[in-house]
Amino acid sequence: MLISCFVRPTRQCIWPSKQVKIATQVFDAEQDRNVRGHNESLDRIRCALTDHEFVLYYQPKVNMRTGTVIGAEALIRWQHPEKGLLPPIMFLPLIELHPLGLDIGDWVIDTALTQMEIWQAAGLNSE
Repeated sequence: MLISCFVRPTRQCIWPSKQVKIATQVFDAEQDRNVRGHNESLDRIRCALTDHEFVLYYQPKVNMRTGTVIGAEALIRWQHPEKGLLPPIMFLPLIELHPLGLDIGDWVIDTALTQMEIWQAAGLNSE
């Protein structure tokens, strides 16, 4: 444990120095906390996907002239076990440039298509 407290800051300083070919790099404790916090958030979101904590709500799209439903929009939410129902602004910005964003996108598509099949089997078809 004590060694990792020294190794991590050292690696954090050395790696950027190698990338830009400079002689020194100063360890930034605040940056280290931010990076660790971001990584912990990504780990928590990954676990949420594995633990089926994401849910989709469907908002109907209605033709205002005829009043008929012409489709639905899938809205993702995170049913967090401690914080309750979280809107997408609380987690999507963290993953939009991360491969985890693709995993969640795949889940959304698979879940929405499955729901669409259920509605069609029940005779609920949109225009």
